[in-house]
Amino acid sequence: MFIPLYANRLVKGSLEQAFNVSKTFCDAICREKEIKLLQSTEERIKTTTERVENMYQKVEDINHKENTQNSTIQGMEFRLRKLEDVAEQILNHMAVVHRLVNENHITLVE
Repeated sequence: MFIPLYANRLVKGSLEQAFNVSKTFCDAICREKEIKLLQSTEERIKTTTERVENMYQKVEDINHKENTQNSTIQGMEFRLRKLEDVAEQILNHMAVVHRLVNENHITLVE
């Protein structure tokens, strides 16, 4: 009788020990999966953040380029208006010169 009780206790102890090892192993696997999930989430967040920063920089570059072009266009429009004013003044002066030449030509011919 002593041997079956001892064997029963041994088997019961071995089962508990096997269960504990199995539980520890399963817990370790679950923790490892959670860590990998967190790392992959962190990596995705990092990658997304880098992409957003790159897009933001591109938008800023485009905005700066557009502002520079608008400034250049405004400067060119200002110069063009000045040239148009000067051209109009030259036409007015040429009309006066033409009128004076015609008047002097008429007086010289007479």
